Amino acid sequence: MGLTCFRSSGAVTLRNLYERIIHLSEIMIDPLRKKTLILLAVIVLVFFSLFYIGLQIPWSQMIAPGPLCMSHQSIYRPGGCKSCHTEGKIVDNSKCMTCHTLIMDKIRQNAGLHARVPQECAFCHREHQGRFHNLIELDVETFDHKMTGWPLEGRHAILKCGACHTKGSYLLYKTECVDCHQDIHLGQLGTRCDQCHHKDGFEIEGYQHEESEKSPKAQHLNMACSECHRMEYAGYPAGEGLAIRYKGIDFSCTRCHEDVHDGENGTECLECHNQNNFEME
Repeated sequence: MGLTCFRSSGAVTLRNLYERIIHLSEIMIDPLRKKTLILLAVIVLVFFSLFYIGLQIPWSQMIAPGPLCMSHQSIYRPGGCKSCHTEGKIVDNSKCMTCHTLIMDKIRQNAGLHARVPQECAFCHREHQGRFHNLIELDVETFDHKMTGWPLEGRHAILKCGACHTKGSYLLYKTECVDCHQDIHLGQLGTRCDQCHHKDGFEIEGYQHEESEKSPKAQHLNMACSECHRMEYAGYPAGEGLAIRYKGIDFSCTRCHEDVHDGENGTECLECHNQNNFEME
């Protein structure tokens, strides 16, 4: 059944109207008038077809180049095009940043991938490819992580993406060691773990104490670390818990050595003894 365009004494369908115009063009002898009528028939057909379709779906969807992905469905409405587009420009990056504020913050901080790529947003994130299209078309096998400003080195290089990107997004806002690794020192040594550890493992190679009044000397240099740095349950900068103590160590001699004088000579043992042996100087 054809589309009903208007009613008078009887129903006139779009098909009937088109056929009448074509019939008139066939009996016309004048070529110019004949071409004019054929053009009119095409215009009538197109106009009423669009009019009919427009009754069924919004015009914004009818002229869109394709459906938006699921995350952009909220702007798939009449006038929604202006959420991303401006006159004379396919996609305006500044309009993207209106919604994607977290990425804008990273760019301002000169941090992450988006602060280092010069392309327009639409160069990597292609829209109108369907509701289930993934806007992040990233080949994780070939992606060069150096582009983020965070090269993967040592043991980080063998990790799967999901080991760090755990929330369904490639954006990371915290990149300190303690954001991924448990701080077994409970805040005693700060957040600069790389001052002692390296990215190939947690082992500490050839650690040397800074020279100070309390640094190991003489016979103390031959001692194992654990003889002074013992596991203690106590209150630490990151909270109460069990950890090897590195800060606030009791350096009194009697912490390790028996006081054979029973406190009669005080606690300043070095006034009489040296650190090579117990002989008096």
